[in-house]
Amino acid sequence: MVRSERSGPISGKQHTVIISRLASELQKTINTGLASIRVMKQVDEVVKSNLERRIAAVLKKLDKLLNINAKTEVGNRVGLLYVKLISIQEIVKGSGEGYRLACLPKGQVNVSMLKELLKIDEEIAQFINSLYELIPQKSTVKEEGLREAEEIVEDLFSLLQRRQELIAELKRTRG
Repeated sequence: MVRSERSGPISGKQHTVIISRLASELQKTINTGLASIRVMKQVDEVVKSNLERRIAAVLKKLDKLLNINAKTEVGNRVGLLYVKLISIQEIVKGSGEGYRLACLPKGQVNVSMLKELLKIDEEIAQFINSLYELIPQKSTVKEEGLREAEEIVEDLFSLLQRRQELIAELKRTRG
């Protein structure tokens, strides 16, 4: 969880203020091509924290669904979806950098790669939110919804692979 400069977790309102400030900083960075590593590290932390939090919420819903559908074919598919989402969660936990790597010496930023990273992360967040909305809270899952959830998880793996490739490219260009 992202922490304020004081100690302890930040509140929802503080979180919103931080996100707004960082969004403003990112827009300024895109416009000027300059940024501080400190700000880019904060962006990395906020993005990672938000994705981890949303994935945990999806896993919680899947866990309930798994209990309802235990010992059925649907339950097996939900279980496989759960395991895949755990893998996605582990990938996200290990992806602590990206934006910081877009910041070159003397505060210069590779703007095209920064934009690509933002685009990928936005798509990842949208897919995770779609997955959350798709999973029913306390009932059995419909075949169509389950199939769509499986497709979303596969799309998430593809996006995370693209993100990892972009980060590898950023590392290569930094030298």
